[in-house]
Amino acid sequence: MTPETYIHRCATRSSDHGTDGRITDCVQLAYAREAMFAVLCPAERATTLFPHGLIVLRHEINYHTSMHHRSTPIPLETWVVRIGQRAFTVQITARVQGRPLFSARTTVAPSDEHKRPRDLTREEDAHLKTFTVPRLRRSPRTTTSAAIPTFED
Repeated sequence: MTPETYIHRCATRSSDHGTDGRITDCVQLAYAREAMFAVLCPAERATTLFPHGLIVLRHEINYHTSMHHRSTPIPLETWVVRIGQRAFTVQITARVQGRPLFSARTTVAPSDEHKRPRDLTREEDAHLKTFTVPRLRRSPRTTTSAAIPTFED
């Protein structure tokens, strides 16, 4: 299988924004979580992948510009950037017309029946690899924003 970026289309709701018209940071975090789980736990494989759940080890989010309510869903590009024996990292970027609104990176570990981190199974590893995009090579002059892959619709 070739790696792919999953595009999760997230509809905004009028209740998602504050009095200033911007979608709140907490709601943007919820959008990122929704996109991540759409990749990690597709409905058709919900009982076989990560049966005891996931543990969030680290979460980072960068807000690039204000997000406002839209009539069309916001595309959230989601891909796996690293897979280890016991943990993996998912990158989520929200873009509108090529401009990033926010980017998030979450490191997650599968849990066992006692809610402790465990090794990935072969099935889980194979599933994650379908969403792993090869790292871009950066030259010393490349800025961080240019190193983030852009995936157009």
